[in-house]
Order: sequence, then structure tokens, then C-alpha cells
Amino acid sequence: MRLFFITLSLLLTTVSLHAQDEGVVAVMRSLADSGQYDKIIADYVPKEQDLPAGGLFFIGHAYFMKEDNERALRYFEAAIAKDAKEARAYFYKGLTYLYMDRYADALPPLREAIAQKPEKSGYHSALGDAHYGLKQHDEALAAYRAAAALSDAGERPFAMIAQIHSDRNEPDKALQAHYVVREKGQRGSPSYHNALFNVGLLELLKGAADRAEPAFLELAASDSTDYRTFAKLVQVYYQRKEYDKARPWKEKLYTAHRAGLLKSPMKDMFCFDQFEWNGQRVMAFERYENGTGKLYYKHIFYLLDAQGEVTLQVQTEYSPVSVEMGGPTYLLGMNRGNTHATFPVGFQSDPAYDKLKTAVIEVFEKKIKPTSASRPGN
Repeated sequence: MRLFFITLSLLLTTVSLHAQDEGVVAVMRSLADSGQYDKIIADYVPKEQDLPAGGLFFIGHAYFMKEDNERALRYFEAAIAKDAKEARAYFYKGLTYLYMDRYADALPPLREAIAQKPEKSGYHSALGDAHYGLKQHDEALAAYRAAAALSDAGERPFAMIAQIHSDRNEPDKALQAHYVVREKGQRGSPSYHNALFNVGLLELLKGAADRAEPAFLELAASDSTDYRTFAKLVQVYYQRKEYDKARPWKEKLYTAHRAGLLKSPMKDMFCFDQFEWNGQRVMAFERYENGTGKLYYKHIFYLLDAQGEVTLQVQTEYSPVSVEMGGPTYLLGMNRGNTHATFPVGFQSDPAYDKLKTAVIEVFEKKIKPTSASRPGN
């Protein structure tokens, strides 16, 4: 009978201590939820010897949120030492290593967190981040796909699947993944907007301007200062030869330029068209400069090689002498290496694009002979 009462007394004491521990952890969780990290540190670090694993975890979490990585790691490790089943501590230990760019060190604790809580999408996604940081794309894809398959999956695994396909230069797979992010993402979130932009961009590069237009219009409607998207809409309408529809978007860019609102790479010019010629990509840019009384380039067509390097540049050149003599506003010129050439082709201030594009291609094909050519110093 005495043994029974001793055992019962020990059991009640254990239950009481467990309840106390749970109460402390609940208070600390409430403080963490309200962002009171300094209070957690001030109130509970002096009592750390008496805290359960959950309490030590919340001290580590407080330091993690204050970006004190070394102290955060110390308390996550202390929590694990007290309770090897504290999955949160493994997860945040892995996250801390991720933020320190110590990707290889992040792998073991993240794998242990997943072993304990395989139903947590965020754990798999973080493992994907660690593999991605190590450029282990196959392993990262597997982790992100595991995360995406779970019911609590957020936007990140879907977005990162798209990113890996982009990194691998797999545009069709990347486009499909961006469509998934657009479908599953939270409307208006950064990931959703990024997916919209990439859907528009990849469709545009495929020559599918009709499918690119809705994505870019949605983005433009959500942000009146999204100048990058305005330029893409110009490209959409140039691809469809609907130049009148492009005009208001160009005017928005010119207005922003006059107000000093544009930053590089759009501060001086914007891309208004892209097309393929002879297996090479051509990118056409328009500069904002107008009628300054000095020579300047207005429309610049860059012919790119397979590595994206410029092999040839054709441009319209403002000619003050020609304007003064009543001639065309722009003459057609070309730069190749150190050589500059001028051609007997002129355009007025707002050239018809189809005629300009045809003339540029004729220069590429050497169907137009230059009237003059020069090198620096000549």
C-alpha cells in the first residue's frame, strides 16, 4: 500500500510539473505571436535552466527573429538536447543555417524535422532551399514537389519549381509551373505577381502575344507605376502590329521619364520589340531623347548571338544637318565592332515601324549598301 501511495504521489508531481511546463510554454508562445521577443529574452533567459524544451525553443526563436544567429542556434540545440522530439527546434536550426548561407549544415536538422513531422510542407520546402543553395537541383525539385503535394503547401514550393526550370533553360516547363503558381497563389501576393509577369514574358517570347496580354494587363491594373510591365505591353502590341494600342503605354513611359521616375535599365530607353532573324534574337529599344539639336540614336536594334552578346547594332540617328536642310529626321546607321556606317535611308520623326523593321533587316542581310563608313580616329 505504501508503494502505491509513493507511486501515486510521484505521478501527481509529474503531472503537476508537466502542467506548469505547458503553462510556461503557452505564455512564451503568446509573447512570440505578438512579437515580444525582447520580453521573452529578458524574462526567460535567467530561468533557462528550469525551462522545458519548448521554452528553450522559444528563446531560440526570439533570437532568430532578432537575427542573432549564434544565440539562436545555441538555444535550438539546447532544446533538442532536452527533448530529441522537439521538431520545431530542428526546423529552425535548419532555417538559421539557411540564413547564414550554410546550406550543407542545414540539411541534417531539416531532414530530422521532416522525419518527425513529414506532414509539414514548410519543412520540405526549407529542405528544397538548402539543396537549391548547394545547386543540387534534382534534390531541390524532389523536396519542393513533396512540399507542393501537401495540404498546407504555400506558394514557395510552386514558385521555386518554376525557378529551377528557368535556371535549367526549360521555358515550357517553367511556363507550366508559373501557371500553377498563378492558379494556386494568393491574388496580389509577390509570388502571384511574379508568376503573372513570367507567364506574360514566356508567352511573349514564344510569340503568343494573345496569351501574354491578359497577364500584363492584370499587372498594370494592380500598380500604376509598374513601368517594366508597361514596356512589355508595348512589346505585346508591336508583336501583334497593333501600334495604336501600344501608344498610350509608351506615353506613360515618356511621362515617367520626364518626371525622373525611371531607374536603370529603363532610365534612358525601353525595349519595344523582340523578334527572331536568321536564328538570332533581335532586341529593339527606343530612347526618350527628342530633337535636342545634336546627334543621338533614337531606335536601336541589337542583333544577339547564342550567348546573348551583341554582334551588330543598327540604329536611327538624329541628324541636325538633315533637319536643317528639310530632309528626314533620322538616318539609318550601323555599328559593328569599331566600324560605323551610314545608309541612304531616312525616316521622319515618327517612323512607320513596319518600314523601319524592313530596312533594319535589309541591313542585316547586306541588301543596302552604306554611303559612308568610318572607324574611331578616321
